[in-house]
Amino acid sequence: MYLKIVLVLTFSITTYGCMMKVNEHRSGLYSCQELSHSNTCKDIENLPSNYSAWMSYIPDYMRLADVNIPGTHNTCAFTGGKYAKCQSLRLPDQLRAGVRFLDIRLRNQPQLPVYHGIVNQNIEFDQVLEACIDFLKEYPSEVILMRIKEEYHCSDGCEVEWINRVHRKILDKIKWFRNGKSIVWSHKLADLTIGELRGKITTFGQGNWHRGAINLGTLSDVAFVQDDWELCNKKKWERVLDHARKHLIPYDRAFPHINLASRMSINFLSANNWDGCTPMENALYVNQMFQNWIQENYISWLGTVIMDFPGKQLIQDIIDRNFWNLYN
Repeated sequence: MYLKIVLVLTFSITTYGCMMKVNEHRSGLYSCQELSHSNTCKDIENLPSNYSAWMSYIPDYMRLADVNIPGTHNTCAFTGGKYAKCQSLRLPDQLRAGVRFLDIRLRNQPQLPVYHGIVNQNIEFDQVLEACIDFLKEYPSEVILMRIKEEYHCSDGCEVEWINRVHRKILDKIKWFRNGKSIVWSHKLADLTIGELRGKITTFGQGNWHRGAINLGTLSDVAFVQDDWELCNKKKWERVLDHARKHLIPYDRAFPHINLASRMSINFLSANNWDGCTPMENALYVNQMFQNWIQENYISWLGTVIMDFPGKQLIQDIIDRNFWNLYN
């Protein structure tokens, strides 16, 4: 028998990652209008300024599993054409807008560059960590969840090498705090409280991690996960809704504002495939359907919602459901 564990670390750095200008706003989406002969997006809307520290209003005693958290799929995939691009906001802007779950895909090379498929996103893991630490220095009340995944899988036998590179990079960034304790181990991630996680990056691994990580794809004892990424538009929305009906609504209706599941819920709205469905096309449909659904239904527990091209209103709607739990 073995324990599945999560590694929670705090780092200290000083630069930025995921550089990208803001975009055109459509119906609660940040959708990027590609200009001719250019990948530049127009900045025509200000980012929300009052959601940078939204977790400061969440009590310390609340479990991670009880908090509604907006996240981004392929967080730093902002280049490479319509099939590779998943976001228009650079990482610091995502964090200021309220995003707290990051999906980071790294290729097995010495500097651990961020990739989406075969497309190099021209950012390295160092820059991602530095952007997160800069944010947490300014907003120590916040919690960042980071799923780290190997992208563009290497040949057999090199996965351990990749894992070791990731661990060394993370460990190199540790800053000791709280009486020298900067690492927290737990086999019940969902039961960790916000108070225990404030000011920290919680890392999740995907794959055969031999220490310090959790595989979201198989941990049914920690999280309900829906990530059917090859479905698109209506079929994807049906899968998102099925996940909510099975894992969220029954608990929410039986005991409003109380999560008795003792598990996280992780619901990916993102999708793309080679049959003509791009991340943007799917986001324009599924993000809007999800936003309509949560506005029209009295559902307080949404869990962690992972999106391509999330817009201000959708991010805020997910966050605001937390305060139904606390004050209604």
